[in-house]
Amino acid sequence: MEQGIGFLALAVAFFVGIHAVPAIGSVRAAAVGAMGENAFRGVFSLVSAAGMVWVVWAYIQAPVLDNVLWTGRHGAKHTALWMMAISFILFVCSLTSPNPTIAGAEKLLKKDEPAKGIIRVTRHPLMWSFGLWGIAHLVNRTDPASLLLFGGMAFLALAGTVMLDNKKKRLFPEEWERFSAVTSNIPFAAIVSRRNRLVVSEIGWWRIVLGLAIFVAVALYGHEWAFGSRTIPY
Repeated sequence: MEQGIGFLALAVAFFVGIHAVPAIGSVRAAAVGAMGENAFRGVFSLVSAAGMVWVVWAYIQAPVLDNVLWTGRHGAKHTALWMMAISFILFVCSLTSPNPTIAGAEKLLKKDEPAKGIIRVTRHPLMWSFGLWGIAHLVNRTDPASLLLFGGMAFLALAGTVMLDNKKKRLFPEEWERFSAVTSNIPFAAIVSRRNRLVVSEIGWWRIVLGLAIFVAVALYGHEWAFGSRTIPY
């Protein structure tokens, strides 16, 4: 039983580590210098995919133990559903909107108005999507295996936003200063502080509707079909 949890802990540590270590400028620079940018990205993608497979397999194999902190009740499940709905919207927006923080899209920093659409809300919509996904699951699942998996993924996603900010600031100091002045890592912080404004038409209603439609499909059918557990608290 302890070996099962330990195996999952090792898998999560490996997955977090392979994303955290390359974020260190000197480590990434040395790797890119040795194999080239494209080769580095290819190797990193393969290792990352292998790490994710390991994490999922280890989680499936992990023993089911009693909850250690709390049991998600009716209100907690509603909270998790709202978080997941926002997560799906951010996920769709992140995949269909230009974002200067994504690798290879740095040229967008040079635009007259680099922060548009969902980037006005947060400059890391994809990472916040994953972060909210992890937190939403922790609201209801606090057994040791779930704490390791969802806690580890949430930590990696949200810590990753800071690592990405530091990386872009180091590589593109002038462009990043201008970009970060009108954007925020924390969703809506730049809008609340009046450094930017919410423009729903730029985000695109179709992205919001698509994100909600996918969320409803997963909540009603997909999650129970794939994992055997209902997400609708009725």
